[in-house]
Amino acid sequence: MATTVEKIMHAPTLLKKEASVCRAAEVMAEKNIGSILINVGEGYMILTERDILTKVVAQNKKPWGIKVSEIAADPVYMVYNTATIESAADTFEKHHIRRLPVVEKGKKGNIIVGIITTRDVAEAPFNYFHKSKIGGVRDVKVEKIMREITIVESGATILDAAKIMAEKDIGSVLSKKDGFHGILTERDIVRMVAKNTSPEKSVGDVMSELTHTVSFGKTIKDAIEIFEKFHIRRLPVMKDEKVVGIITTRDVANAISAVTKGEYFKGMSDYTGGSGWW
Repeated sequence: MATTVEKIMHAPTLLKKEASVCRAAEVMAEKNIGSILINVGEGYMILTERDILTKVVAQNKKPWGIKVSEIAADPVYMVYNTATIESAADTFEKHHIRRLPVVEKGKKGNIIVGIITTRDVAEAPFNYFHKSKIGGVRDVKVEKIMREITIVESGATILDAAKIMAEKDIGSVLSKKDGFHGILTERDIVRMVAKNTSPEKSVGDVMSELTHTVSFGKTIKDAIEIFEKFHIRRLPVMKDEKVVGIITTRDVANAISAVTKGEYFKGMSDYTGGSGWW
């Protein structure tokens, strides 16, 4: 029997429309979450890390002077609480999104009862996947779903990195400085907004160390175990001590969607070699 999204959804975090983007960033950082629902009276809007990155930081705007209602968006796509995990994965893949408000039918219309993310799908209970028709996705090698990495100079500013991430529609960049190899994610940038960190600081000074990676040849199941254990969304893929790609929880959700529909992983191809990163 298929598992529904209400089994893996989590409670949404709400914020008033008058709150500043800076306050939203503080709440996201405190709760380690990537989105907030904005109460606008008759309904809700959704504010994500990507909104803060692309509409504020990448445009070098002051977050304390902008209301969340100015950059939040209407949740165009939602999913009913009775929908299956497979159907949610399909929605993620089809519309290139990472979060879905979960709604329940009420007497006066749909009521938002939760939110589900690609990480929730990727970390769905192992037993469910083993018993379901999509269990085979966990035996797929990570190189089948990995994507190219984006590297920036350690001397580049946070603003430079944010512009690159916004332009390429990616959630992280990699860099290295004095033998130290790190990653800068959109979540890191939101935390910097919460701390009022200057966007002119260099990436090399604020990036996080690459403490968690997955080896080339390992399976999606191996990657999921790392995602779940350390509560992260991205994993660089290592081959011969070099970074050759990166996978995210959205890549896993897309793979689940592809297997469910009997398709090959769209946009993916077999790794044919290359120099890697370092």
